[in-house]
Amino acid sequence: MDDTLSYSGAISDIGDVGTGIQSFNYVTDSTNVNILNVGAHSVVHYGIPEEQPPVEHEDPIPVLCIVHKPVGPILSTRRRSRDPDPKADCRLLVGVKHDVSSNELMALSFSENLSNGIVGTDINDPSRQYLIDLTSISNMSTDDHCDRPSRCLYCPLVPDPSQITLTRNVCGFWLRFFGPATTFDVSLGLRVAKLRSDDDTLPKTPEHTTTDSETIELVDEVTISIETCSVRRRRKNNSEREVRDEDGEVRKATRWKDVWIRGSKEVTDSSGDLVPRVMNRTKRTGSLKTKSYGQILGRLEMLGEEGNWAEFDYFSAHLVKTYERKDVDLYLVVALEQAFAEYYKRNLGAAVTITKGALKTLKKRPADNTNMLAGRAYYLLSAIYQVARKYGVAERCMEHAQQALSDFEIGEDTGNACYNKGSLYTDIIANDSCPSDRMFDEVRESLELAICHWRKDPSGCVAHQRRAHTKLASALLVCDTQQGRARNVNPRNVEAARRSIETVRKELWQGMPKRGRCRFLLTESDLYYREEGFTLSQEKAHEARNLATQCGFKLEAEMADQRLVHLASCQRSPVPTRTTSQLLNGVTLADSTMGSSMASRDSSSEQLG
Repeated sequence: MDDTLSYSGAISDIGDVGTGIQSFNYVTDSTNVNILNVGAHSVVHYGIPEEQPPVEHEDPIPVLCIVHKPVGPILSTRRRSRDPDPKADCRLLVGVKHDVSSNELMALSFSENLSNGIVGTDINDPSRQYLIDLTSISNMSTDDHCDRPSRCLYCPLVPDPSQITLTRNVCGFWLRFFGPATTFDVSLGLRVAKLRSDDDTLPKTPEHTTTDSETIELVDEVTISIETCSVRRRRKNNSEREVRDEDGEVRKATRWKDVWIRGSKEVTDSSGDLVPRVMNRTKRTGSLKTKSYGQILGRLEMLGEEGNWAEFDYFSAHLVKTYERKDVDLYLVVALEQAFAEYYKRNLGAAVTITKGALKTLKKRPADNTNMLAGRAYYLLSAIYQVARKYGVAERCMEHAQQALSDFEIGEDTGNACYNKGSLYTDIIANDSCPSDRMFDEVRESLELAICHWRKDPSGCVAHQRRAHTKLASALLVCDTQQGRARNVNPRNVEAARRSIETVRKELWQGMPKRGRCRFLLTESDLYYREEGFTLSQEKAHEARNLATQCGFKLEAEMADQRLVHLASCQRSPVPTRTTSQLLNGVTLADSTMGSSMASRDSSSEQLG
């Protein structure tokens, strides 16, 4: 019983950050919880009932944990806005635990599912995924004679790392109610999917050939009750507000999923089930599954990484002319590579024009790999807007990319989306005078998740892994802007950056192209700068600038020039060079000195006493 009480106290600390709303945990409705007493002081036993024999050698069953639920009657509304309103709509927040005896929520990366559910990907094992969705919404009122039916809208709520809106590893749903006062029973379900590996030797049935995930069943379900109340409002003559997208097309509240309820019967606005029983992951199809695709993409990437722009332009123009009418998928792949080339050559306007043209082509002409190509286009736009420091637009493009690739096979493109997220927050940190530790955690998690995704790709994506390690070191050193270089950095972050650089040197150095070498030299320069080795830092920056100028990498050349200007001012006031180990030893020595001084102060006070 002591263990039960201590566990209850542990989970009660899980709160809703940034809202000021008191949070409670309602887990007594879970199918994996045994209620011992019923009443105001009910005791919940988190474990297997005593009458059941213990089961050995079985994987733990994950469970849902309600972090926050609406308290008190919720006002019904007539609002039709597309985006949720924190002041009018209510939130239901949940997390996932390994089992009923676990004291912590699982470390998951959340994204929206096409069925308006939430997919949580295990950060430590991206092949494991958890689907969280509303399995049913029922009206518990006995009044079936109302002319106006009750109605509920809901949409996913996933964490936004740029704002402290939720605690870590917590997701949820926005809820909006319409109609007369009633009581709703809202049920949430948790399902688990384990992705199949390509080396699975078991025979696969025809059903298994359509998806790379196991058919999943409900492993846990939690039901909560929400009471609503109606208010009299002045009738208005204006119709439902229309929302227009960037192309001027009318787009109504498609973000929400509708559930109309008469009595205890629910009706959804889709012909399928409220929650899909299988989490499908689409794969490359058509011409993008052939060897010619890999050969074309590999050659274009290598020409770009080596800065051989003349041959790149000639080869890409020939491919565009060949596939423009013949194969829309390959045509768009080549067009997006041309946009990447303009981005690296610092022609941002041309890069945006080509990318948006590719998105318009996707709307007009059907492609076999629409989601993959759309995701690739959006994370390219995000990278372009990062360079232009339009972080709001970059973040929206990043979200579009993640949504397009949410059901795509784990590999190169999903890893690129994760990398783009880490890169975006790296730039935000560099231009923030006082970034939070949460932002650094988000960068590290995003880049580590990108590396995990790339390792799942059949090719291994060694070049991408090298890029992620370099970016992680750069994020920890915070030297991409003048404001970042003027900031003090934790010596432990400097040591972690050194480890990432050594990983590239020892394990991933072979075959590094020229652009990757430029970025790596710049990061090495930043490391020496943080260790106050300004001479070595200047040498690495000079080496990076010479290579970037030789290959026509304008972006990298500008980055090197910025470092050299700052290092020239540092050379005028020389400081003794210190290594990272010396910095760490200095921190330890300072801690011990402070401790000894405090001890001597205490002993002297005792003597005076």
